[in-house]
Amino acid sequence: MTRLAKTSIVLFLALFITLFWTTLLINSSFAGESEIASGTWTTKGYAINGGWKIVARDDKKIIIFDEHFKTKKGPDLKVYLSRKSIKDIGGGDVIQSSVKISPLNSHKGAQEYEIPNNVNLNDFASLLIHCEAYAHLWGGAALRWNLENN
Repeated sequence: MTRLAKTSIVLFLALFITLFWTTLLINSSFAGESEIASGTWTTKGYAINGGWKIVARDDKKIIIFDEHFKTKKGPDLKVYLSRKSIKDIGGGDVIQSSVKISPLNSHKGAQEYEIPNNVNLNDFASLLIHCEAYAHLWGGAALRWNLENN
């Protein structure tokens, strides 16, 4: 075997091993995330567009709004999980029947919200965006569980 052939084999093996480990590391970083719930938005006061999902990542549960998320700006928008269904809830019901997750980071674009560990998702029926200052419900979504991962 010539020196060029040996060098080519060594380079090929080095490239193969590098690609193999890179692929393994990339795939394992996503393996720790599983989708628990997802759905579509329902307008109550203002349109909400884009996708959302709740995922389990490591030991945490995260609400994710995708890059297409967009709604009207508001003075005091917050993200809630509610025990009431999206069809049955109104702006005056939110504070009493819901758990506040976080102020809304932005009225558009990708964003994430960590759900506190003491919140049992099985107790909730909807995800909401609500203006707390004026008790005005922007809208929300029914929580539809991915039974494989819940």
